Amino acid sequence: MPRDARSFLEDALGEIARSEPEADRALRAALRGLTARLSDGARSFVLQAGGEGWCFCDGERTADIVVAFDEAVILDLIEGVLTLHEAILGERIIVFGPIDNICKFYDALFVFLEGLLRASGASALLERFRKA
Repeated sequence: MPRDARSFLEDALGEIARSEPEADRALRAALRGLTARLSDGARSFVLQAGGEGWCFCDGERTADIVVAFDEAVILDLIEGVLTLHEAILGERIIVFGPIDNICKFYDALFVFLEGLLRASGASALLERFRKA
């Protein structure tokens, strides 16, 4: 079964909300009002922060930014194989949109990574993702 970036992201955001509520609040605040279309090449979906949670939408909904990535970059970032800056410069993550929105997303991605690394269930999530 191929890796599923969307399922991993849903699980990771849920784990952050459960075990790191301050990071969850900071992440939702950082992304408030921003919609991001995330694409791993095979699948595409829109993510939006809500007041109390996250909204994942399929289909052709418009978004403020588009983020394209390869699924392997998720593990490389979390495991410290490369930095976010290196992933962007190496075009493993490509972001399209107005610069203010890109900066907002970039800052939020740091909050996500930090929150996930501190989350108590992160190891199990990463192990399931690695094995997929």
